[in-house]
Amino acid sequence: STAHVETSENPVFQHVRLCGFSLSSAMPESNRYDSVLCTCVADLDGDGVNEVIVGTYGHMLLVYKQQGTASDLGEFQLVYEQRLSQPLYALLCCDLIGDGTQQLLVVTLNGVVVFQPNLERAAARCVERLRAWEEIQDLRRRITSHGQTPSA
Repeated sequence: STAHVETSENPVFQHVRLCGFSLSSAMPESNRYDSVLCTCVADLDGDGVNEVIVGTYGHMLLVYKQQGTASDLGEFQLVYEQRLSQPLYALLCCDLIGDGTQQLLVVTLNGVVVFQPNLERAAARCVERLRAWEEIQDLRRRITSHGQTPSA
């Protein structure tokens, strides 16, 4: 007979420079998968808040989002999971194609998989940022037209 071993969820340690390993939050459902081989912290969805990306020997890509703020040690929620055909050995988040959005590169035994962001959401964020930039430029023009010099 095979013994069932219950394992606890993997922790994420926070503010390590200030507190050592005394502050941690659990990664829900992380104990359902095999060994963690790689991690990456990046803002995949472009909302200004980093996600924790985990790659496992059991072929799983897991993405966690912290609820609340980093300062209040909010709990993490599993927001995305994807099974790949091979173990995940390395993760890198970068603007691979130079379009201003982050792609996630996943290195497996047989090659590299590139995950693209949701392009509709990325386009909506670009439009929002462009409108905010236009508002700032309009405010600068108004200030300048009243004889005041805006500070840089």
